[in-house]
Amino acid sequence: MRILVIDDEKHSADLLAKILSPWSTVEIALSGKEGLTLFTQGLDHQTPFDLVFLDIVMPDLNGHQVLEGIRRIEAQRNHREETPVVIATVKEDGHTILQSFAAGAQHFFTKPYDRQAIFELLKEQGLLKPGGLT
Repeated sequence: MRILVIDDEKHSADLLAKILSPWSTVEIALSGKEGLTLFTQGLDHQTPFDLVFLDIVMPDLNGHQVLEGIRRIEAQRNHREETPVVIATVKEDGHTILQSFAAGAQHFFTKPYDRQAIFELLKEQGLLKPGGLT
């Protein structure tokens, strides 16, 4: 399983990668633009990401702009299905949550990360069998 973490805060990205590492290969992008580049490369090399964790507040492109870019890239490349995107942010106001789902996110997590909630999400997405990796 491949997961892309897009977060401009290195400490936060590293922490999430550490939580996810028992179950997946994790790549980190420290900006929205870098995230879109890695996402595109994954599709172009037939190694798409199974899941994307995406921060909202970033300096170059915000999370909603990155999510729109991900959906545009998938459409341009006729990707078979939308890659599940999890918004992961400290912002938990109703507007941000609604805007995230309207932009195409499937899930929303507030930081700090909850390891058990992430594990449950991976199972829910069919990315883990009850005993571990798929």
